[in-house]
Amino acid sequence: MAYCHLTRPSKHRFWAGKRELREVNYLSKIGWTVLSLLLCAVTLAQNSAIPGTPAVQRRVQDQTIVSEELPAAVLTFDKAFRYVGGQVVNLYGNADAEQHLFVKSGGGGSAESFYWVQFEHFLPSNT
Repeated sequence: MAYCHLTRPSKHRFWAGKRELREVNYLSKIGWTVLSLLLCAVTLAQNSAIPGTPAVQRRVQDQTIVSEELPAAVLTFDKAFRYVGGQVVNLYGNADAEQHLFVKSGGGGSAESFYWVQFEHFLPSNT
């Protein structure tokens, strides 16, 4: 199973009567880059403590990810997106998920948008 998501920052507008007070982009305040690095670091730290965590099986060349099987696929992203990295995470002991992240940079070192590609398979112990 493969999943591909494009996420953009969420914007919220606040109103007082008929007058707009301000527009707030929460994720740019936090910083996409800081948030992404934090999430990756936590996940990688969890995986490093688990013996036998499988290695990433898909290959990545520039903006293209190649999956030879399960499913066989070649996904190519726009040149504006840069490959950040990949990892394998265990999903509650039932399945493994191989995750890859492609990021389009925004102004000021933040991420404007990203593709999160995830390949999942059940573990043999999941009956």
